[in-house]
Amino acid sequence: MGRFDGYLLVSDMDGTLINSKTQQIDEGNLRAIEEFMAEGGLFAFASGRTDGELIRYDNILHSNTYAICFNGSCLYNFVTKDKKYISMLGREILPFLDWVNEKFPRASIVMTNDDTNCIYRRNRGNDIQDALSGIPSINVEDYHTFPGNWLRLAFWFESPQEADEFFNSAVSHGITEGYDLMRSYSILCEMMPKTSNKGVALEKLRELVPSIKTAVSVGDADNDLLMQQVADISFAPSNAMDQVKDVVDFVMEESCCDNVVAAVIEKLKNM
Repeated sequence: MGRFDGYLLVSDMDGTLINSKTQQIDEGNLRAIEEFMAEGGLFAFASGRTDGELIRYDNILHSNTYAICFNGSCLYNFVTKDKKYISMLGREILPFLDWVNEKFPRASIVMTNDDTNCIYRRNRGNDIQDALSGIPSINVEDYHTFPGNWLRLAFWFESPQEADEFFNSAVSHGITEGYDLMRSYSILCEMMPKTSNKGVALEKLRELVPSIKTAVSVGDADNDLLMQQVADISFAPSNAMDQVKDVVDFVMEESCCDNVVAAVIEKLKNM
């Protein structure tokens, strides 16, 4: 019997597990997660990234259960290569995209399918996206014809102020009813069906792996909120958004630059 038998630790990536300065997983986090898994625990990524974007990190960490990808649109097992879709976006989203295109003519609209970021109207935010993602991107001339499975919808803006205006306008307009609109970066907003988020994905993961008795989550941003509420024990790094700190069980002193996931595992040892 290992110390962490029955435990699942689900960690957000950007702003949590990944050091925001180096864009790498720090050695302290790697060693702690390896020890956690060796002691019987299951470790899962929970990210807005695709499985293709996450694989370079899994090649280092070797997670041992399904990862939550696309902010909860699917679960992917890096060991078995099994992918389970939870929900996808459909053409019913197009009137909303028409509204965005008219009201925010500088916004970049990005639809991610299984392996490609499809970009309508590139702006500087896409340069950040390309640097971080590790998967190809293509430019499309018409967002009505985005190719492939529509799994993740993102909007990149030229400034945080423009992102604020978009978020507030969309919410007050009521046009996002039936979807979760999230701020996941200062100039990035993402939108998912309410049937597809990290919280729903965590519940699905527990159904797939009945040996999980205690689900532990750690995350920093809006797109982690529902996951934090579903988990049995929830943590936020010190750099987390205030609204995330308000809902978790524990706010850590450590940030994403201070091996916060390792600190969470250390705290679990003493609980």
